[in-house]
Amino acid sequence: MVAPRNRGRYVCANVAQNILPFLDKPEHVRPRRILSRVLSTHMKDNPLDIAQIARQLLDPQLARRQMDAIADFGTPLSAEVMCRMLGIPAPDRDRMLEYSHYFFFLFAPIPSDQIRQKADEALTAFRGYFADLVQERRRKPQADLISLLLSAEDEGERLSDCQLVDNCMLLFSDGVENVDAGIANILLALGRHPAEMKRLRDAPELIANAVAEGLRYDSPAQLIARVARDDVEIGGQTIKRDSTVFLALGSANRDPAVFADPDRFNISRNTSPLLSFGKGGHSCIGASLVRSQSVEAVRSLLQTTTVVEVDQDGLEWLPRVGHRWLKTLPIRLFPS
Repeated sequence: MVAPRNRGRYVCANVAQNILPFLDKPEHVRPRRILSRVLSTHMKDNPLDIAQIARQLLDPQLARRQMDAIADFGTPLSAEVMCRMLGIPAPDRDRMLEYSHYFFFLFAPIPSDQIRQKADEALTAFRGYFADLVQERRRKPQADLISLLLSAEDEGERLSDCQLVDNCMLLFSDGVENVDAGIANILLALGRHPAEMKRLRDAPELIANAVAEGLRYDSPAQLIARVARDDVEIGGQTIKRDSTVFLALGSANRDPAVFADPDRFNISRNTSPLLSFGKGGHSCIGASLVRSQSVEAVRSLLQTTTVVEVDQDGLEWLPRVGHRWLKTLPIRLFPS
């Protein structure tokens, strides 16, 4: 449904043709350079205290001694980070989260025309919100990503308003949905492997590596789509030119030819080459931000508790093709 031929028919297809994951050279080059450079510059010049945000979110949960690691922690953390970076007022956060829920139907087969209609409605409202915010920042710039993107150039050219609006939708959605899912998957892996959790408490310098291992072991993004540019043979199978191919990131991250004992969760493993963020020209431009939030989420939990117990009974994953996202992750907290 998001194929270029449907650009004038469906909003979801129209949005897809403006955002980085669906573009190829040469159309992909300039927007990616602008977005990557501005994101890196903003993170360097306006660093957020992600650890403080995480601790503020944890304090009331510690008092309750329990929480849903997604609804009470992962989602508010990632949403707060993205709202601050994009200059989105706090009262608008819940509305943006609702829109972003439908944004991710762009990245997998849309299961029904009814879902497509709902996605189109949400994307239209999502676009309208960012279009208004872009115009506001054009009149009155602030220290946020949108203001920087409005003035950013590459070889004398800037992003069009459509490119800017649709890629802001991408930044917000990707910066929330995959982050909270990643934090949940990491915590679930640690909860299922208490010996590794103890190792991490004893050696907190391994937190960054444990995060990478969690993303390898249970990657939130399981599939990415590509189109073959030429005929190619892989594993004895011929893939014809212009064929759509789904690449299984989750499978690649457990390739026994690359990772020894790949089904074992090992926080001191060498996780290179990790494919959870893709690779090459279409790799995730926000990978370092995802890692930073995940690291601070895990670090804050370890610093404020003596025990974290994950309720593993009755776990459910969202019915989304291509994504490994838990619906909820109840955990019990024992404050330190």
